Amino acid sequence: VLLSFFKPAVDVGLYAAPYRLLDVLTQFPHMVMGLMLPVLVAAWATGDRAAFARRMQHTFDGLALFAFPIVLGAIVLGTPVMRLVAGAPFAASGPILAVLAFAILGIFLGAPFGYAVVAIGQQRRMLWGYAAVATVTLVGYLILIPMYSYWGAAGMTVVSETMIAALTFAVVRRASGFRINLRVAGAALLAALGMAAVVVVVHIPTFPRAAVGAIVYGLLVMVLPPTRRIMRA
Repeated sequence: VLLSFFKPAVDVGLYAAPYRLLDVLTQFPHMVMGLMLPVLVAAWATGDRAAFARRMQHTFDGLALFAFPIVLGAIVLGTPVMRLVAGAPFAASGPILAVLAFAILGIFLGAPFGYAVVAIGQQRRMLWGYAAVATVTLVGYLILIPMYSYWGAAGMTVVSETMIAALTFAVVRRASGFRINLRVAGAALLAALGMAAVVVVVHIPTFPRAAVGAIVYGLLVMVLPPTRRIMRA
């Protein structure tokens, strides 16, 4: 909306197309957390902190396994994907999708903590955080959109999602003592980087490239020790 006040319709369209894709992709972590919320609430309500921490860790690990290949895939294949889903005139949206991919990462990895805030009854404590993020984001949009158009909008979207993830993690960490383990997430990132390297050098149509990337990622996940243990569990 703010972009339409300051910039022409072309800029709005170039930004809206990858943002629609962002909206679709980010439904997944919310669906997962909608299923996990009752489990987290039950563990917290019964005072089983070990079960709460275990379920939080498993959920975070699972979302990380999906987040990193999506993010790296969007960065590497942003332009051909936008050309495929929206048409040749939207090829210029590819780099915008690459920037918004970092917002996808914040949403996926921050979702467990956003829902955990509700599970442990810390919504009131987070109100100030949500208000602060909304204020910073609005001010950032008003400053950066007139200067940088959709780049400013994309950058502030990344900043806002990252801030939300960090704040919700801080609230959950302080209230529950939950300590996050990043071994699986690190392995997922390493596998996704390997996938991206292969996709960059393979010059075939978009769908086959994506399929090759998925296969490479799956193989690397099965080879790296932290993620291999999850596959065997």
